[in-house]
Amino acid sequence: MNRGSYRRSHDHWIFLVRSSLSAFGESMIAPYVGVYAVQMGANPAQMGWLRSLGNLSANTLQLAWGMAMDRIGRPTLFVFVGNLAGGILWLPLLFVSTPQQIIVIVVIQGLFGSMLGPSTVAVNDSLVPKSKRSQGVAELHSAWMLGSIPALLLAGYLMSVITGSLKTMYFLPIILAAIFRGGSSLLIWPMMRREKWRIKKVDKSFSHDLGIILENKSLRILYMISLFQGFFMSFAWPLFPIADVIVTENNMFIIAMLTVTHTAISSLTYPYFGKLADRFGKKPIIMLGRIGIALVPLTYAFATESWHLIVAHIFWGIFMVAESITQAYILDNAQPDAIGASLASYGLFLGISTFLGSLVSGYLVNELIIRGFEQINALSIGFLIATGGRVVTGLAYSKLVDRPTL
Repeated sequence: MNRGSYRRSHDHWIFLVRSSLSAFGESMIAPYVGVYAVQMGANPAQMGWLRSLGNLSANTLQLAWGMAMDRIGRPTLFVFVGNLAGGILWLPLLFVSTPQQIIVIVVIQGLFGSMLGPSTVAVNDSLVPKSKRSQGVAELHSAWMLGSIPALLLAGYLMSVITGSLKTMYFLPIILAAIFRGGSSLLIWPMMRREKWRIKKVDKSFSHDLGIILENKSLRILYMISLFQGFFMSFAWPLFPIADVIVTENNMFIIAMLTVTHTAISSLTYPYFGKLADRFGKKPIIMLGRIGIALVPLTYAFATESWHLIVAHIFWGIFMVAESITQAYILDNAQPDAIGASLASYGLFLGISTFLGSLVSGYLVNELIIRGFEQINALSIGFLIATGGRVVTGLAYSKLVDRPTL
């Protein structure tokens, strides 16, 4: 065995396959929910609410789920339930008729989907050698990406050839999303059955546990930087679907190819960057990713052709690796009995900041349009604000302290 590889167990292979199948289901519809809302008439302010409430619901309950996972000691159970619920909860999209109804579904989806954040990483971490954590997390993300690519292509093709109403166009992708997302949970049923209950006595509150986590200086610095960085990361999020529809002239296959572009590149670069992070440290890779991702809104700010957006998504695919390396950094610095809570605390801070970022962005762009700015120019202003904020907050990650792994 060479230095850069390790032998994966049967359970690890099964878990990675589950991730790919789950991703296939999720990617049939999740990347298009914002586009669906825009096609249904959502304005920038409504898109701000869609992304902000989605961010908040998907992250705030992670702390509760993570601490519950740590206390009962059954992370695979949380993955199973989260996957199953996530699949079923896409079905209500079949009956929506307004952007507001889409927002409600996204919020409910996020509340149950938040079970998967800390639990998925925790299960994968238990199947990977500690010295290969960054590589293990990166491979988990790559498995997700590999499942996403065929789904994105299939969904884009289906929605570009199916004629009729919006509901008709989205019907089959929603059904496939429910089947694959929910059905993937069955693969880990044997793992869940073998998992033993390890109930820990609860004598402290969640706020007390969070306080203990924040006493860890390495994690506290990360959380504080991420609080500001998340604001500017999310500032561009509600604007992307609007720009996609405008620039591509509502061509669903091209919109699908945008997501395929960054997904395919990410699946190739994640393991490579994971190995680099394990060998040379996580801080430089996190900094590179957080600063480099600013090229995405910068490119969007001046995009007038579809190929400009493809270039933006190439940058997206290269630099989004920072998120998986950040999770590995948390695993390195968290207490062994508080891994779920430490990952979830990160999600909590990120949920708060991304809620505010998307909401402010949506209302700012909407106000600019009301005051007479053309929509494309108002979007460009929003993208440039996101660019500057991502660069400045990305530089702040230089304050992180790498902890060597044995």
